[in-house]
Amino acid sequence: MDGSKSVGDLETCRVYVGNLPYGTAWQDLKDHMRTVASVVRADVFKGYGIVQFESASNAQKAISEMNGTLFGGRTLSVREDRENAPSRYTPSGMAGGGVARSTFHGSSSSAPFRGKYLNPYPQSKFGGDSVKQIKLFVGNLPFSAQWQDFNGLFGECKGLIRAEILYLPDGRSKGAGLLVFSNDSDAQNAINSFNGIEFQGRVIEVRLDRYS
Repeated sequence: MDGSKSVGDLETCRVYVGNLPYGTAWQDLKDHMRTVASVVRADVFKGYGIVQFESASNAQKAISEMNGTLFGGRTLSVREDRENAPSRYTPSGMAGGGVARSTFHGSSSSAPFRGKYLNPYPQSKFGGDSVKQIKLFVGNLPFSAQWQDFNGLFGECKGLIRAEILYLPDGRSKGAGLLVFSNDSDAQNAINSFNGIEFQGRVIEVRLDRYS
């Protein structure tokens, strides 16, 4: 035995950390998580992070102690890393030995991401194969709506990869959101189901994103 860990072993040592504050660096995440146990590696993507611990027991300890805690003013969602995505550590997914800054190409917002990834690795999986993305624009949202409200409305849609409210650079809502689906039929079902419904007192518009 050479003492190396198998892919399965590594998966049990990794945790997914969601709802990270905008601008979180990998070192910030690593420093925060190693207050629970020794961290082997920490990678930050857009809106979430992946942390690898030395053992599965340390990973479970992190989940138990860190899930629901505040970090940078936001409540963290910490759970087992459920995706096997080797491309996470390829040049297209990260830069360096712990810094990852992947983005969604073609997004109509350059403001801080305030949404939810329902698939933690929406751009690539299993060797870097691209995942199809169908983007829907959601208009006439209440300016007071938070991404938690937005995700509560659309979060159970079949085929949904990502849901986010769009913000101006100064942090104010644009009164619009973006949905990303993995296929045409589920995207069309969402349009049929949600276009023209009332949400927090406003009739919302759901249509294909013209800029995708």
